[in-house]
Amino acid sequence: MANSNDFGPLKGCVMPDSGFKIGDEVVYTNSYGVVFRNKTIVGTEIVDGEVRYFYAPTDAPWFSVKAKQLKKE
Repeated sequence: MANSNDFGPLKGCVMPDSGFKIGDEVVYTNSYGVVFRNKTIVGTEIVDGEVRYFYAPTDAPWFSVKAKQLKKE
């Protein structure tokens, strides 16, 4: 998991702006429609050209989610 606090942005790479940043409080909705409240974005990664987000607390810290699955709380 790359955290911008650890490494900073990569030179020459442009991160698309999804409206989320590290530290934002969010609600995550999984693909089955189950809602998980009181989550905080703690990291980002790019998968197939798409920004994905890591949140905490979670039982699966290695699993990132798409911006469309998040809403600001």
